[in-house]
Amino acid sequence: MPQEASKTEVTANNTKISYVRYSVPGLDSLDRIPQAYLDAIQAWGWTEQTDQENLDDPNPLLIFSKGETTVHLSLEGSYLTVLVPKEN
Repeated sequence: MPQEASKTEVTANNTKISYVRYSVPGLDSLDRIPQAYLDAIQAWGWTEQTDQENLDDPNPLLIFSKGETTVHLSLEGSYLTVLVPKEN
């Protein structure tokens, strides 16, 4: 996450998914997650799932995987949300 990002919320009361939301100044003026963020995520070893149905949406939910872990990344206003589906 960028240095100016601050964690705003962590939730654990949903048994199927947990998430962390980061407040990042300046994101609310963008309509997509900045390419520099996506490049950093891939540099950390995550692979973007490019067969997603919603990639052409104005604000797609991006899915990344690394090993057996999958995370969903979304941009909502000035918040960057990382969702982690829990295994059954």
